[in-house]
Amino acid sequence: MIVQRPAADGSRLVIPLEQHLRLADQLRVAFGNDQFVLPPPEELFAAVVRHHDDGWQAEDADPTLDDQGLPASLDGLPVPRLLEIGRRSIAINEAQHAYRGLLTSLHISGLYLGRYGLSRGFTIDDVPEPHRATVQGFLREERERQL
Repeated sequence: MIVQRPAADGSRLVIPLEQHLRLADQLRVAFGNDQFVLPPPEELFAAVVRHHDDGWQAEDADPTLDDQGLPASLDGLPVPRLLEIGRRSIAINEAQHAYRGLLTSLHISGLYLGRYGLSRGFTIDDVPEPHRATVQGFLREERERQL
């Protein structure tokens, strides 16, 4: 489930995993033109888009709650839990096809790498110090997988 950080009025937008994956697939279908081609093979790329966050299914079914008893936002989940979910998403996809595992690995790793320089959002520097070494180890493992 994707949970937006609380707005100033305390409201939150909560998007269940299934809706997130459906929207991602709609964006995949809508993108691409003569200057930007979607990565081939099309059927495997489509499967990655539709399943890239399947590791979140258990969290969706029984979400971690914050101090107010509401579903926690991404940055409100404990780092070990995020890594567990990320590893599960990668494993689910890799079990179907190595290419799916590779793209999912790049996706999850990119969360900690500022989207490979494409985003000013979350980076490894935002990981709380007690967990930074664990995340760096995860990134090393995933870099090996990606090579």
